[in-house]
Amino acid sequence: MTELKGKRCNINDILLLFYIAIQIVIVLIYGSVFKGYLTAFYIASAVLVGFTFLFPRLNKPSFLHFIKTVYPLILIYMFYRIIDTQTQLLNFGFQDDVLTKLEKHLLGVYPSFALQGIMEVWLNEISYLFYCAGIILPIWTIIKLYREEQLKYFENFVLAVETGCIICLLIASIFPVAGPSVALNDYYYLSIVGPFFSVVVAGFLSVVSPSNAGFPAVDFCVVILSAYYLWDFGVNYILITFIIITGVFWGGFYLRYHYLADGLAALFVAFLSSIAEGIVYYAKHGDLENANN
Repeated sequence: MTELKGKRCNINDILLLFYIAIQIVIVLIYGSVFKGYLTAFYIASAVLVGFTFLFPRLNKPSFLHFIKTVYPLILIYMFYRIIDTQTQLLNFGFQDDVLTKLEKHLLGVYPSFALQGIMEVWLNEISYLFYCAGIILPIWTIIKLYREEQLKYFENFVLAVETGCIICLLIASIFPVAGPSVALNDYYYLSIVGPFFSVVVAGFLSVVSPSNAGFPAVDFCVVILSAYYLWDFGVNYILITFIIITGVFWGGFYLRYHYLADGLAALFVAFLSSIAEGIVYYAKHGDLENANN
């Protein structure tokens, strides 16, 4: 952390302000009629970040500590949700051709549709269930770390997720990808939604997530980082999180939400984020395990 006029300026806030500054530059360069609205949104977000400087950072579990720590994730979700609108207002076209041509060139087929022949309603619904299981991991990680009062690990986890999401969203801002279900709609029959569970889940996913932030896969990045911070709690956590990671990757790929490249890029971003935040907190606190004692 750094000192800012007597207040402790958290690196989480610095990352948020950096992201906001980059987005304002993008809007000012590429925006036209509606750039004022987007600029106002990001300026308001910067003011919100600045407002958090007024609240002290506590070194023990409390509601204020929890809110102060996790608020960047809430703000990042807002940034995630506005990607669709921003892409449309800035007239950025989808870049799916790049990924489809890459997959076709490297593998000779569109791997996102290689399973077309075995598509059945029961498999669709199981795949939706697997894909949505990813929601469990970040919530589970937050609850587990906070209940164990491992505050440094908890703060490190939030910082790692924030870093990974910011990297993914910066890429998505200038390289919007809709996903194979849209890009190859003219080539393949895509009516894969089942009559019951998958109808509800597909509708839910269309509401809570944008359609053009597929590369890298933000959700997969968050799931990987969440699992990583649970692995220290034992073999059972490793096994369960591995199953969930595999299910999320399978669901996103099979259901045509993501290309293979989306998941692989998210894996790389998560790896970089975990290393970067480990270095940052080790430099500040020394050994993280001892810092929690």
